[in-house]
Amino acid sequence: MHLPPEPHGQLKSARFPQPVEDTLERIRRAAELAGDDWLQVLGLTEKQYLRLLIERVPLAARTVESVAARFGLSFESVMRGDVDYAALSAREKGDHDPLPARFSVGAFSRRRTSIHLLDYVELNHGWRTRSRILRHFQMSEALFKDPDQSININFVTELCEYLSKSGCSTDVMKSMGEHSFVANRKTPLGRLLRSYGTSRMLHEHVFTELISPYFDKNCIYQLVEISDHHCVVTARPSTEVQDELMQKVIGSTHVCSAKVGSFQSLSGYLGLPFSKVTETDCVHSGAGVCRFHFDFQGRAGLSRPGPHLASA
Repeated sequence: MHLPPEPHGQLKSARFPQPVEDTLERIRRAAELAGDDWLQVLGLTEKQYLRLLIERVPLAARTVESVAARFGLSFESVMRGDVDYAALSAREKGDHDPLPARFSVGAFSRRRTSIHLLDYVELNHGWRTRSRILRHFQMSEALFKDPDQSININFVTELCEYLSKSGCSTDVMKSMGEHSFVANRKTPLGRLLRSYGTSRMLHEHVFTELISPYFDKNCIYQLVEISDHHCVVTARPSTEVQDELMQKVIGSTHVCSAKVGSFQSLSGYLGLPFSKVTETDCVHSGAGVCRFHFDFQGRAGLSRPGPHLASA
């Protein structure tokens, strides 16, 4: 994964649509800071600040870095003027768990998916990378303490897009999805999934009873066929979600790749090797539904999950 480098030196703001000075002023007003408190955030003396205002001297990158660090933002978001000022103001007034507006409308997803994707990033790339990603989205760790809280699918969609642009391949997206087993196996949900004696029973219950309350209400899932070693599941976008979000396209090919990984990991709850799941049709490629084919072992206790989980 190759994240954007940290900035240094003076700013070259030609590629940014809004003067960064305007963004800093909006941040100051949203935070209701003035005088010495604001100077401390900027890391400037009063004389330096006056020169900045009156003489329009070039703004040093370290000043923007200081502001970004203080308010849990990324350097790039400050430079672009892409700041959720309402959420920033709420945090400053004591609400440390404000969900950005673009992720709160049409919140039909559980946060457990977001949590296991972020956990995978931390496990494989370190906590600093996880922290930078959260700052990019102007979100705090507090938002991901409860896996049963709601969030809309656009967060996972944007997260997967961000990771893809940072170098994550389709196979990595699937591995991120598989990490759901590691994240959930010791939870009440994990214990429930372990209670089913066969793969057939497990997949039947997941896709007829559990998928909506525990995982995903963004799609309507249908178990088309099932046997002791195979099943076929279709998923189509929920019209209710489309109406709430006012968008026809729900998710992305990257989200589907992560979903394949999550589906593959289901057999792991029974002590079996992960299933082989293939998406043969996808709405993001023009199909009417996403179609997933599962191949799995039948009974629990035959073997243990694959060795790729040993480091988790």
